[in-house]
Order: sequence, then C-alpha cells, then structure tokens
Amino acid sequence: MQRKSFNSRLRDYFDLQCRELATRFGSDAPVTARVRQDLVAAMDGGDPSMDSVARRLGMSGRSLQRHLAEEQGQFNNLLDDVR
Repeated sequence: MQRKSFNSRLRDYFDLQCRELATRFGSDAPVTARVRQDLVAAMDGGDPSMDSVARRLGMSGRSLQRHLAEEQGQFNNLLDDVR
C-alpha cells in the first residue's frame, strides 16, 4: 500500500475544491465564464489585473466592465471568487 504524502493529500483536497467550484461556475454567462477562466490561469504567476484580463480577451478594460455589468457581474467579485 502506497502512503500518501502531505502534498498529495493537499493536492487531492484542492482538486476536489476545484471540481466543486467548476460545477458551481458552470452556469456563468459567457463573458463572466471567460473572465473566470482567465483569472484561474493568471493565478499561476500571471497578471490578474482587469486591464490585463481585458487585453487577453481582446477588449478594453471599459468594455470588459460593460460586458460584466450586462451579466450582473463585477470584476473584483470574480477575482475574489477565484482567489
């Protein structure tokens, strides 16, 4: 029997948390979903600022704000959710 290390147990825990969040976020509106996906990727050493996310999605920061507002969302709330 292979004994699990602390890191593998921690990884298993976070994998479970990520799957649960993915299920919850699966009903996101289109731009909200794209922003959330970009933020998750940016948490691994990228730039999670609104201007950087907007640029990676091919729009200005103001356009991103407007799209999120149309979907009843706010960038800072999405960032907090991902963190």
